Amino acid sequence: MKRFPRSVALALIATVTATVWVAGAEAGAASELRPAFVGGKLSSKFRRAESLPPNGGFENSLVGWAGYNATLSIVSPGASGAAARVVLEGAAEDFSIYPTARPVTSTAAGAVYDARASVRSLTPGLRICLRIREWAGDSVVGSAQACAMSTSEWQLLPAFGYSVVGGGHELDIYAYALSVGANDSFDVDEISLAVSAGRTPPPPPPPPPPAIGLTATAVDHAHIRLDWAAVSGAASYRVSRGALAVGTTTDTTFTDTLLWAQSSYAYRVEALSASGATLSAVSGSAATSVLPAGGFPRPFAANGVWNKPIGAAPLHPRSAALAAFFASHAINPNLTFYSYGVSVSETRPSDPLQSVPCIRFVNCTLGAFGSFRIPTTAQADPSSDGHLAIYDPVAGREWDMWQAWKSGDSWSAGAGAAVSMSGDGIAAANTASGNAANFPLLGGIVRPEELLQGRIDHALVFMMPQVSNLGRVCPATHSVGDTSHPDALKQGTRIQLDPGLNVDSLAIPAWQKTIGRALQVYGAYLRDSSSSLAIIGENPISRGYDAWALVGLGEPNAGLMRGFPWDRFRVLDAATNC
Repeated sequence: MKRFPRSVALALIATVTATVWVAGAEAGAASELRPAFVGGKLSSKFRRAESLPPNGGFENSLVGWAGYNATLSIVSPGASGAAARVVLEGAAEDFSIYPTARPVTSTAAGAVYDARASVRSLTPGLRICLRIREWAGDSVVGSAQACAMSTSEWQLLPAFGYSVVGGGHELDIYAYALSVGANDSFDVDEISLAVSAGRTPPPPPPPPPPAIGLTATAVDHAHIRLDWAAVSGAASYRVSRGALAVGTTTDTTFTDTLLWAQSSYAYRVEALSASGATLSAVSGSAATSVLPAGGFPRPFAANGVWNKPIGAAPLHPRSAALAAFFASHAINPNLTFYSYGVSVSETRPSDPLQSVPCIRFVNCTLGAFGSFRIPTTAQADPSSDGHLAIYDPVAGREWDMWQAWKSGDSWSAGAGAAVSMSGDGIAAANTASGNAANFPLLGGIVRPEELLQGRIDHALVFMMPQVSNLGRVCPATHSVGDTSHPDALKQGTRIQLDPGLNVDSLAIPAWQKTIGRALQVYGAYLRDSSSSLAIIGENPISRGYDAWALVGLGEPNAGLMRGFPWDRFRVLDAATNC
């Protein structure tokens, strides 16, 4: 089975505006609306609400339900009466059960829906989730989910609520699992999606009177430093950027990170007592500076594999055949934004210290430098890859996670690596890093600021269908492939857009021309296998704002690259890669 899952065509990629993880799952930025539990069961108020998906109790019937990458059957007894059994079909990396018709066909903006389900599985280590999605036409504009690790006994997934983004939309709900091996399965019962039975969030307490004393100062294009006077009786200070809490500290200084250049930000710092009560608050604002004249900062060694131009590097002896295979597999080409990208988070000294176990592959090296700090705003990419890169620019270290998962205040990962950013950041052979090639997750990804400045000063990374299973080439130290075709590219292969092509004359958007020029000067390395061809970009989910929208790419499908000259590539001799 492949260790590192696929990409998806960007036409199918969801724009996730509010992913909620609750009670043993990842905590997102959206508010949670939890029904009360009584003796381990949902309160009668919640249970009385009318469930919208038909036959969610699967009483001796699967009518109205279908399986994705799965076969379905009825088992008994379930949590209550019969239940549905969902069995992995083939070698897919996720499988699910879903209603054949969306249970909500016209929403009201702000309406709240509650969801619940009971699950069990004999497969150890299986992560089972229930998810709501909000659809505007063919695009997902919001979602929320709850997850739990499998047990052989029936368990009620943490109940959660979803607040609708817009009117006239549709909602669906489905239960899914991320597979860990062949013949995985889970049972599910009592799937319910219901209009909230009169629950409304309590009104927020009135803010304390603001006081003077917060100094906000721009450090550079991406950082603002906050300083304030100590408050008598304060045990800690909560820092918010707008409505987003970005951190808590016991110091009287805090630096906000990953901000947008030449942008104004408003801050509020609340002094908290030991019990969490707000004692006082101060407010202030500042604007970031312009991007550096030398360009957006790039990680890793200046003369290493990521930042060294191709120059006169020779072609592979069979470049034409390999390039033809590449072009023939340029299926649904795209730049990844909101799914199957890399979520990036910059750590600071006040962030919580974490010891992150790897639960899928024990040969990971996340603990190579010991425990490390993860910002409270950090979120994993919502795809099944769950990529998250944490980096410390002061220490020059990076922590890469595949299938990153937050449970309460703790994190775990399926695999990962801790690497130094002073070199190339590539994990050693025989270890399980954050992707199939063992590349650092920050290596080669496209950042929104690079499209803003109109140039990318490093090599890119990509993934594609039909990767060779006949080995790897430098700089890759690991490989996952699915074909023995002699022309298939191996992990680590470096491709280059024909340097003689006049990119500026092509009828493609300006951002694609920026990528095209980088592919001519620096090329791109094959990092992963996937179901579509994808240039890998940053997922801005950990920033707290949509950085892609700020360069005009905030719409679903904006990253499609079907007009790009994929037939004008060549393959470089791997002997010159490293």
